[in-house]
Amino acid sequence: MYARRFIGTSLVAIWLWSISPLCAQSLPVPKVISPQDQQVYAWGRAEPAVRIEVRAAPSSPTVQHFVTANIFTTAGRLVERVSLHDDGSHADVAAGDGVFTNIYTLREKGEFQIRVRLQQTDAVSGVSREKWSEPVVFSVEQVPYVDITSPDPHAKVASVAKVSAMLLVGSQQLYRPADDEVRIRCWVQPEARAMVPEQPSDRFSARIEFPRPGKYRVFMVAQTLRNGQWIHSEADSVWVNVVRPPLLPFGIALFSFLVALVLPAKQIWLYRHMLEIQTEDGRTHPVEVFPKKLKDVVTSVGGDDCDKHIPGVANKLFTLTAKAGEKLLHVQVEGEDKSLEAHPHPSAVAFSAGGLPVYYRECKPVGKISLPKWSFTTAPKRVLLLLAIVALLYGVWTYWQFVQMIPSS
Repeated sequence: MYARRFIGTSLVAIWLWSISPLCAQSLPVPKVISPQDQQVYAWGRAEPAVRIEVRAAPSSPTVQHFVTANIFTTAGRLVERVSLHDDGSHADVAAGDGVFTNIYTLREKGEFQIRVRLQQTDAVSGVSREKWSEPVVFSVEQVPYVDITSPDPHAKVASVAKVSAMLLVGSQQLYRPADDEVRIRCWVQPEARAMVPEQPSDRFSARIEFPRPGKYRVFMVAQTLRNGQWIHSEADSVWVNVVRPPLLPFGIALFSFLVALVLPAKQIWLYRHMLEIQTEDGRTHPVEVFPKKLKDVVTSVGGDDCDKHIPGVANKLFTLTAKAGEKLLHVQVEGEDKSLEAHPHPSAVAFSAGGLPVYYRECKPVGKISLPKWSFTTAPKRVLLLLAIVALLYGVWTYWQFVQMIPSS
């Protein structure tokens, strides 16, 4: 009898020792943290990735916990079983904290129910227990999403730019206005002012005012009101380079023009022309003409009304015109124009006027005079002027392109 009692007591002790780890660690009811009950996920450009996060209990060297999320349709059809992990991977934040996580991508739309099964297994005895979470209902709705069409990525834009986009749904299909309320949210990094239409159509644009030149990233997202909740699809973005008006070509043009003005102008010779008229009485009368400035000098020779009076002559005989920088002497006599060469022959008659011989005695340089600063007659001044013109034309062309970037308001 004592032996029987001893054996029974021993068996009870062994059984109690074997289940002591399970007794020491009570099995909690798993709690679904994510998704939340009645949460709505947006199916925009792609199927939504649902983060499944469950608070259970951390495993130990002797007790292991296994968590599985079971996703059902509201009709009860099993969609997927998803294993959750507490190992720091599979989107888990921290290993061994009792929070099990994984990411699951839904491949269909509709309303779903998630229930989580927690299984506890003793590593020594092999005894297992399980508990189920309360069901959590969530849904997946197909909503429109934004597709930015312009400007192109990394394009140059002005400080005020227009960003064009489309509202698409499903597989690149234009979204047609329905009973849903849709709004566009636009933001920029670094910060800039963005203005979007209150009621966007399938094709719309936003006006962006950038505070300064630089590189910016523009984001756009569509938000749709479903079942009293604003849900948004994936954001689309584009990088742009904001540039200033092209002022450098105008600066080069102005600088080149000013330097060309400062450079010394070309200097030209002034020539003195000496002529003699021999009258019938054998006397000779000298006629001198030369320009003292850049302006042409015109001298009439003959009667009392002429610049040079010849005794005994009643009418005008001829007119002499001397130009700065020219050795030729222009003569108008008896209605005809002729030019005397710069190599006079003192003994030869240059021409006759009124029956009187005229001799071209001398052509002598008497000094130099500078052309005006604005006369681009030297090679350096012409090169700089050409550079200024080319830079100005290029500046006008680039500025015209810059103006095309600014949207018409």
